[in-house]
Amino acid sequence: MSSNALDLIQLLAYVYVQNGAPCRAESLYAALHVLEPDNSIVAKALAWASIEAGQPLQALKVLDGVVGPREPDALLQLLRARAFARLERDDDAHVAMQAFLALRTAAARVVP
Repeated sequence: MSSNALDLIQLLAYVYVQNGAPCRAESLYAALHVLEPDNSIVAKALAWASIEAGQPLQALKVLDGVVGPREPDALLQLLRARAFARLERDDDAHVAMQAFLALRTAAARVVP
């Protein structure tokens, strides 16, 4: 599949989430994740759509598979916090939110 086609699918999935159809977006992001399993951006988008579709446990499973030299990044921690909050795991949500804030603060210090 061409890069343009993959980008178009990502855009369509994003529009679905923004317009109240996260289940459709989740399906598209899941397909992209199968095609590009090492793409952390697609994985995070799939987790986001899963959270919005009411599937926070699925989102956590996807996020647990995100690895790389820049992980965990602030966005990953924010998504984890939201998923834990939806599962009413307040202590885990608090820890993830604290990690998010620490990473954001550290990133803000780097940028002049």
